[in-house]
Amino acid sequence: QESNLFRRTSVATRLLSAYTKDQAQEYLRSVLTPVFQKIVDLPTSYELDPLKVPKSELEANRQNLISITELFVQAICQSSAPTSFREICRLISTAVLARFPHAKHAAVGSFLFLRFFCPAIVSPESFGLVKSPLPREIRRGLLLATKVIQNLANNVLFGAKETFMIVLNDFLTSHIYTVTSFLREMTLVSDESSMTYELNQNNYRLLHRVLTDHMEHLARDLTSQRLLHTHDPETMTKMKKKFDKFANTLAQLGNPTRESTEISNRFVTSNQLYEDFMRRNSERRMDLDELKSAFYEGGASKSGRPVFYLIMRHVQVNSIDLELLIYHILHTLEINGSRTFDVLIDFTLFSKDNDIPAQWLKQLLKLASQDLVDNTVNLYIYNPNTFLKYYLRKTQIRPTHKLQKRTFFAVTLADLQEHFQAIEIKLPDSTIGLETDPSVVFFPVYKIIQYKTNIPLAIKVSAEYVQIMTVHKQELAYRLHTVLNDVYHISEIEQATLVQNNSQNSEPANEFGFKTIRDSTIRIFSSPKREAIVNTIIKSQRRYESSRPTTLTERTIRPNDVPGRLLNMALLNMGSDDPDLRLSSYRLLYALTRAFNFNASRELLDTRDLCLPANSTEFIVGISEKIAVKEPLLTIEFLNECVVGYTKSKESTRYLILLYMLPWLPNLTLFCGNSAVNTAKVKDSLRQMIDLTVNGEMTKLIQAKIWKTISCVEGIIHLVIDTFLQVALEHGVGSRHAEVLADTLVTLTSVTIRLKLLSILRRVLVRTSFNPTRSLISHETWPEIAILVRFILMTSFNSQGPLKRHVPEVLNMVALLVATGPTLVRSSIHGIMVHMIQMLCTRIPLPANNIQRLQLILQELSESKWRLLFGLSPTLLEPISLISFDIIVTKLLDIMHLAAPNPDILHCWRARWMSLVTSTAFQFNPAIQPRALVILGHLGRQEMDDDLLYQILVALRGALAIFSPSEPQLVISLMMCLKNVVFHDSGYLLDLFWVAVALVQLDLPEVFEPALELLESVFGSLDEHGLFDQGVYEVLLEARKPLMDLTSEVGFEQDFSFAVVGVVMKGMRYRDIKSTLYRALWSFLEIERRKIGTSPLGYVVALLPMAAKNHELQALLMLAGLSVLGDLEEEKMYEGIFDRLDIMDDRTALFVISLLATMIHVADSESERLFIFGVLSEAAVSMPNVFAL
Repeated sequence: QESNLFRRTSVATRLLSAYTKDQAQEYLRSVLTPVFQKIVDLPTSYELDPLKVPKSELEANRQNLISITELFVQAICQSSAPTSFREICRLISTAVLARFPHAKHAAVGSFLFLRFFCPAIVSPESFGLVKSPLPREIRRGLLLATKVIQNLANNVLFGAKETFMIVLNDFLTSHIYTVTSFLREMTLVSDESSMTYELNQNNYRLLHRVLTDHMEHLARDLTSQRLLHTHDPETMTKMKKKFDKFANTLAQLGNPTRESTEISNRFVTSNQLYEDFMRRNSERRMDLDELKSAFYEGGASKSGRPVFYLIMRHVQVNSIDLELLIYHILHTLEINGSRTFDVLIDFTLFSKDNDIPAQWLKQLLKLASQDLVDNTVNLYIYNPNTFLKYYLRKTQIRPTHKLQKRTFFAVTLADLQEHFQAIEIKLPDSTIGLETDPSVVFFPVYKIIQYKTNIPLAIKVSAEYVQIMTVHKQELAYRLHTVLNDVYHISEIEQATLVQNNSQNSEPANEFGFKTIRDSTIRIFSSPKREAIVNTIIKSQRRYESSRPTTLTERTIRPNDVPGRLLNMALLNMGSDDPDLRLSSYRLLYALTRAFNFNASRELLDTRDLCLPANSTEFIVGISEKIAVKEPLLTIEFLNECVVGYTKSKESTRYLILLYMLPWLPNLTLFCGNSAVNTAKVKDSLRQMIDLTVNGEMTKLIQAKIWKTISCVEGIIHLVIDTFLQVALEHGVGSRHAEVLADTLVTLTSVTIRLKLLSILRRVLVRTSFNPTRSLISHETWPEIAILVRFILMTSFNSQGPLKRHVPEVLNMVALLVATGPTLVRSSIHGIMVHMIQMLCTRIPLPANNIQRLQLILQELSESKWRLLFGLSPTLLEPISLISFDIIVTKLLDIMHLAAPNPDILHCWRARWMSLVTSTAFQFNPAIQPRALVILGHLGRQEMDDDLLYQILVALRGALAIFSPSEPQLVISLMMCLKNVVFHDSGYLLDLFWVAVALVQLDLPEVFEPALELLESVFGSLDEHGLFDQGVYEVLLEARKPLMDLTSEVGFEQDFSFAVVGVVMKGMRYRDIKSTLYRALWSFLEIERRKIGTSPLGYVVALLPMAAKNHELQALLMLAGLSVLGDLEEEKMYEGIFDRLDIMDDRTALFVISLLATMIHVADSESERLFIFGVLSEAAVSMPNVFAL
């Protein structure tokens, strides 16, 4: 049965389970392990059964359960499954499709979730996803999460079976489409990626051995099969010859060998991979500072072997090219030749920012040749910390026994000096400074963890760092134990406080704690010296804060600032008008290069008689370039001093400062992301340069010099945009800061900038669904949205680079934000649209006709009608109606079709826009959800399937449940969406007809017209797809039986046309509805007349007064197949009408007379009333008995 697919245990399900256990465990771990790591930090109460928990906790538990289920669903649906796994899903879908066409996705879902993901979620220990058993509360949450996930896979909601789970139905409806799309994608395997099997020597050897061992069984089984299935002697003879030939071949091969060449094969494969990898990357740049600071050779061990250093905190996984890093490592080691060497890995400040994915480590191990591994004599681990322990557990890296014997741990320089001479230790200065800088050590200290377990520690506080070092060795990995040293910059410590002891009888707990920004964790310690520890940390924080600049002109000099400040003084004053000052500055520069070893002293000489020209700009800039290259770590301090010097200098020297600042700007990328401290420093520098740009008198020059140079620096653009946005938010939309920054972005503009801005805006719009409001301008994110719109407007004019990638993003943004907010934002949206059309006409090669039509649209947008639609009216600040919005969306779609160079690009644009709008259409958000649904309806005309249509219907049900006459937009937008998407062949069309009838029957003035339009569209679609070939009434009434509760008050079986008219004529009471009603009834009459050959009298009678008023009475009679009237005066057009109606019996006559009498009360003109009275007078004469009733 369809409902039992993959639910019973059979040979097939056992084989699939065995396959997944053997071949798909790596995929399973890669998907679920990160989720379980996050769940550990989440709340642990998930129970929803009101019999087991108080009602006051149910809502919080529901949110907790939704959170963990969301994590699992997103991880699974965003995963990339192996090709072989997808191939199995395709085979399952194909096999089920032949017998149960509607269950193909459910079958795949049962395999993926019921047999694969859900067992691992319920019992993660069995699959190696967690190290220790989980608490009972979390297990309960995992069990409930699997129920939700299984319902998503089966596309069903919770019902009477588990009523307490019904509160999760909204979550199901908002994610059904996501899961269904994932299941559909899992069954799509291109021919190029289909599985191909290549047998290596080991496979051949295994096959040979299996066939030899089972030869007798094969012969016996084949003989029995021949006897059972064939009695033809000739066939049996052919089969015997083939089998004998096979047996002879197998005998000639001899006994199968059992020797393995696995190691040699792996060695050959590894060498080939290594050569291909090195050749592929041989042309890439190797002079990047981020590579040189991450891995380098330095000094030698006491044994004389060279040492290679890997500084993990310099490996910023979000910004560094990991493939290039691997190439840099292998290339550096390759230069070493065949010499043996040692490796020292510095894990100081190692954090999640340096969390190298496991696949890159595996790639490095695969590429490393056996000689390279053998040449590695010793491995030194310096400053291992708690995150390293977590990292090793997460990546499941288990060092071999041989490597463990050659691994040495060190947490002090004294530990390293057992293996290295002090002068040969080439660790970064910041690492060495942890031990050499003045500090205070506190002991004893105990770290309090779960169940009040105490771990003895020592805490070391210096001017800029706090070190937390375990006293005893801790387990780092299996059979590896070492002291752990967690290092935090003083700026990462917050809320260092004493913990108050609430117990009156217990002894003093001596507890204190602080929170670390890096991992957002509150750490609790115990020490009799807690006051001294907390006070020392606070003093270091205050000292650090006081050393930071308060304004551009007032700063406290720190020791680290000395070379930066003096260097700026020297370079600045070398451009002075005073020759003595120029010479003194030159000599100061020489002294600096000698004192601080700037590696530029060879170009300077200490002499008294130099005559420096006043115009030494080229020399000054050249010296600055050389020092910038040689001393990149001086960048932050130097740039800060340059900004201070700029504000204090004369205008004549400011240009010189800008020039010698430029060589240092590319160095900023070295400080981005490698630590929270350095990132904050870069942001401070950027803020100071922003203040120069906004407040200075040389804004255009700063934009052309400083920001143009920064735009070419890779790895810092994202930080620049974030800082721009933050500063603009602080000053508000429309402020001078915001407008100058928007203007400055034009200097930075590139493909990356534009995509980044659009991406940020898209994420902000998604965030509005987390705390929805009735309008965007009342949402807390509105200032950010408005500023981003201004930024995008400025960067959209004359933008360089590929334009095609932006089109769907811009169209979606314009559609969601058009005519929203104050005039400044509305005009910005209008300007973005104008800019895009202008760029489409000038930058993309299009046919002349398309360009001409786009230019006409561009002209239309400048006309008053379209400016009004975009909300560009000082008196119109209300949101536009959905009808006006529908007009705008239609125009945007026209622009997209005209701008597409070919059908393939058009399809890509449509698919991208569809994915963007789908992500917001089913999230409750009164501000943008109605617009997203209208867009979805237009895009869904060509890309709609029953799964998405089902989700729209589910959303309609939810919207009707919370419907309010004062806020009908959501229900109206859903009906507008359905009206557009019903034109594709769907199994829901017949049901949709009765859904539309039920919506009309609601008789609500706000939704009556869109419901009637939906009814008309569904009726036309049913006719278009040939569903009325068996009869209109028969088909519709048969489809109505399961839905009787929707339309139970109307007797459609007695006379279908009069029943429909009775439902829709209620709308005659509402203003501006007659034209829609007239068009719908005319459409019904036209379709039924064509299908059944007779005139549905109900439609004809309802149309008579309106047709007479519109001078279309003759056309109506012709359409209905009735005899046409002669020429009559307008006052007597009713004459002969009643006699021409095909009234078969008294019941039909009663329907006609009753309908006409009802229409008198809703007629809106005297001519209509006179016409109806005239027809009724003829009825009284023709059928007096019926009329008397």
